[in-house]
Amino acid sequence: MSQLKKIYPAMIVALSAAPFMASAAGIDDLINRVKGTITGVVIPFLFVVATLIFIYAIILFITKSGDEAEQKKARGLILWSVIGLAAIISLWALVNFLTQYIGTSPIPTTIQ
Repeated sequence: MSQLKKIYPAMIVALSAAPFMASAAGIDDLINRVKGTITGVVIPFLFVVATLIFIYAIILFITKSGDEAEQKKARGLILWSVIGLAAIISLWALVNFLTQYIGTSPIPTTIQ
């Protein structure tokens, strides 16, 4: 039973990718669908969450001006939300770089 519990996460990941693979005509289509999901759903969602945490931390920092412990907590939240926003922007840039410049198009066999 413990062996089966170790396999569950891999099974969930594999099954969540099944709709992409089932409707994809080829590897190019699959990569474009995954890129579309990442850049169209995942990254904007993470960006909104990090922005909301940043705004919450600023409000917390302003409202708790007399309490040093709460201000320290707010400073930490501000720092980590800025790091998160930078990581999200880097992820977006990396996904776009990989799909645009490396791509999945076949390499031409003739020189033009």
